[in-house]
Amino acid sequence: DLEPFSLIINAYLGMLMYNTGQHDQGIQVIRQAIELDPNFAQAHYFLGCNYAASGRYDEAAAEFQRALDLSKISGGQIQSLAALGWVYGVTGKRDEAEKALEQLKELSKRRYVSACRIAQVYAGLGQKDRAFEWLGKAFEERSEELVFLNRLHFWDPVREDPRFQEVLGRVGLPP
Repeated sequence: DLEPFSLIINAYLGMLMYNTGQHDQGIQVIRQAIELDPNFAQAHYFLGCNYAASGRYDEAAAEFQRALDLSKISGGQIQSLAALGWVYGVTGKRDEAEKALEQLKELSKRRYVSACRIAQVYAGLGQKDRAFEWLGKAFEERSEELVFLNRLHFWDPVREDPRFQEVLGRVGLPP
């Protein structure tokens, strides 16, 4: 209420709504942030998350791609690339998902890429063994992204696997 024109506040409010399952409201709030600045990469990423959680995968892919294009300038392309790879995987676009995986692995040769992001794409592809292998690596590297396992829809494809509960326990998160 105090900062109605704050891009970051509106974007994070939309992500808070995502975390509480209020995806339609999150989409609405984030769209307002994008109206203020159509080049705000983080808002496009958050919008993509809300679309994906709502099963609106084509719209999610478009927003993740937009976030990726915009974030190449700001250096935040890893989360957008992983999200795009995930959505390609869950929608059966295996070649595109594999390409995103290769790009993430190539990026990891030059800068830090959390193993959690690579695991995320494998989860989208339905390659559970590889996803858990990389989640194990994420645990070993103490990836801060593991604290979001319970919240992010990216883990839905592996959430029912008993190994997921095991990972949650290792991280110290409730089931």
